[in-house]
Amino acid sequence: MMALLMFAALATQVPEPPPDTRLPLIDDVEVLALILEAEDRREVTAALGQLADDDDPGLRARAALGLARVGDPTSLARLAAMTVDADPQVRALAAYALGRLDYELIASASALRARALEVLLPMLDDESAVAVQAAWAIGLVDGAAVEPIRQRLGTTGLSPALIAPLLSAWWRLDGADAETPASFAQHPAVEVRLAAALALRRLDDPNGLPTLVTLLEDPDAEVQLMAARGLGKAPRTVAEERAVPLLGDRDRRLVCALLGWLETAWSADGVADDDAFEAVLRRSFDRSLHVRRCALRTLGALAATRAVAADRLLEALGEAEEAVRVESLGRLVEQEEDLVAEATRRVLAGSELSQAQLESWAKRPLEEAAIAGLLVASQREELVDAWLAQTEGASHIVMLTALVTEAGERVYRRLLELPLEAAGVLGLLGRAHVVAGTAIEPEVLADLADRLWRAYYDAPIGSPRRHAALRTLAIVDGDLARRRRELVFADADRSIRDWAVRQWGDDGADLPELDILLAPHWTERTATDYLALAREVARLRETFPQVIVETDRGTAVIELRPDWAPLTVAQFTRLIGDGFFDGSSFYRVIAGFVTQGGGSSSGASARTLRNEDSPVAYDRGVLGLALAGRDTGTVHFFVTQAPQPHLRGEYPVFGRVIEGQRVFERIQPGDLMQLRLRELE
Repeated sequence: MMALLMFAALATQVPEPPPDTRLPLIDDVEVLALILEAEDRREVTAALGQLADDDDPGLRARAALGLARVGDPTSLARLAAMTVDADPQVRALAAYALGRLDYELIASASALRARALEVLLPMLDDESAVAVQAAWAIGLVDGAAVEPIRQRLGTTGLSPALIAPLLSAWWRLDGADAETPASFAQHPAVEVRLAAALALRRLDDPNGLPTLVTLLEDPDAEVQLMAARGLGKAPRTVAEERAVPLLGDRDRRLVCALLGWLETAWSADGVADDDAFEAVLRRSFDRSLHVRRCALRTLGALAATRAVAADRLLEALGEAEEAVRVESLGRLVEQEEDLVAEATRRVLAGSELSQAQLESWAKRPLEEAAIAGLLVASQREELVDAWLAQTEGASHIVMLTALVTEAGERVYRRLLELPLEAAGVLGLLGRAHVVAGTAIEPEVLADLADRLWRAYYDAPIGSPRRHAALRTLAIVDGDLARRRRELVFADADRSIRDWAVRQWGDDGADLPELDILLAPHWTERTATDYLALAREVARLRETFPQVIVETDRGTAVIELRPDWAPLTVAQFTRLIGDGFFDGSSFYRVIAGFVTQGGGSSSGASARTLRNEDSPVAYDRGVLGLALAGRDTGTVHFFVTQAPQPHLRGEYPVFGRVIEGQRVFERIQPGDLMQLRLRELE
């Protein structure tokens, strides 16, 4: 039964909320409707252009944000003019917008980026809020920014408020080194040390590892965590010396990051110090499920050489928590034949596969997938055959997915018999083709390519299936897809055109005319529809909707922010009211990073959303929209477990946790959710 905790108790578990980022608000619903239409259609409409020149600074600021969301690179000149606006909010959002333009759509992208950099660099001398946005945008634009930013960071007396965003942008720049952020590792400001740790971690430069090791002793927990997550390539002896003493830390996020470091080190060397091994073994019995799972994963690196590690993984198969069993299964699959055979015997509790077992596993998709992988690894073909003979639908695809690497041709031929509309078929076809494409008759492949093209071309705009079919076609018959690229470039779906540019752009050489790429996204919505949406957004803004998230780990409350992402919040509130998410699962949980879930347990889908990018920071407890590329968000979301500055501006933010952050940090993969809107007085 779902555990319902008292809200008063939950409130004590919430970290200090991030500063309330206020974006410009539009009270006139007719004007708001025009902005929503421009953003949803990805079009610099005449109305949006007029707002950019309005006498009201609030309207100009909102227009700058709209230009950021549209992403039209021809807006650069207009935005450059807005960066010298009298109002600081207009300047800040204009700087932000310069970082979000789709420069790749223009053949002369390098020149355009250089021009954007010319505009942004002087803005670093503006007031703090403006300079922060300029620094962030420089990281995305680059445009040969590494030397001017290096010089700026070497300036004495630079404020922490500017150093932090410059360091957060540093790792993105071509030619960035580890020495520059390392020089700030002892800075007195926490935000600067955190940004330095982020830069060193994202650079993945061995020269930065010694500094990251020293940051493990930082007094701030978030800095420690950021440093620990970047230490995967540090030597085993250093890992055992520095990580093991911290395995007793109360912060499970840090402990898991350190265990990940040990796992990488032990996997590379194949050996471990006895004391370090015993410390990890103790953690595999930890009360925290996150720590227990991380420790089991680490023990998996030594299961082939240490019998105690193998025994602990086998023992974990009998634990009550699905997430623990799944973790153990994942590690056992990688082991020698005898250990895999013993794990298979324990999972089956006999020698045969029963229909009752299959039906039971089907209720736990993550465990079902892990068991399918184990049966394939056991090389007992009779078990695989029995699974495929007794299942259909999702469970059938689960086994084919596990089997694809070992028997690609067999999987491929089975997939060819299934309808492309079946869940999971499109993505698996691409993998099977990579493994066994040459073993399939040319005429069969030609027929499949034709089916894939029709699946893409005939699907309605906004259907996620269009992306899946087109991407699979590019794998199965790349020549056919490329020959038809002009049709794809002219697709009514802007996100498809964006994908095509990245697939076939060739640095602009093969791009069609810009007006084709910048054509409006077809949404099927009329002006009347956008006016109704604007009224709904205005209503939602009066009292921000609160969503009660019930899980087996407790209950949390999320506040949705229609002022940050109006179209996203409008869709989510409608779906929550319809019970769309009830029974859905959290399927990706990484301690210290994110808790991610969503989708529909019934397999229902929702229209894709245009990215509502904003400069809202990804602090701990922020609700973001999961993406598979620009403008591909639907119904999958995540909550951050720690600050994630690298996500800022690239994944839409549409809410934040206001009660029960610890609940999200206790959730395990496979946990189910019930979402309902909280009744507010």
